[in-house]
Amino acid sequence: MLSRVGPLHGLLALITVLLPAREGNRLPGFLVQSGLTIAATNLLAVLSGFIRCRLFRFPPVQLVCIAIEMEIQTGALAIAITTGSLKKSRAGST
Repeated sequence: MLSRVGPLHGLLALITVLLPAREGNRLPGFLVQSGLTIAATNLLAVLSGFIRCRLFRFPPVQLVCIAIEMEIQTGALAIAITTGSLKKSRAGST
């Protein structure tokens, strides 16, 4: 199940590494600004996946797999939001 890594997972890993490297000095301030919203979104997504798995009586292995996938997807959304917000703040500061 988890043995295959697709190209989108590789892209996500690359973005996860490059964003802090490129925007490292601005990232702490931005995390203070939007960290709670992103954390709440991730938590709600994982809980939503967990509840739906329990509702449909999925086996525990699939429950964990779906929860991890939900976190990966919302993590990608958080990175997209972060990138967009950093671009806005950069445009406003010049």
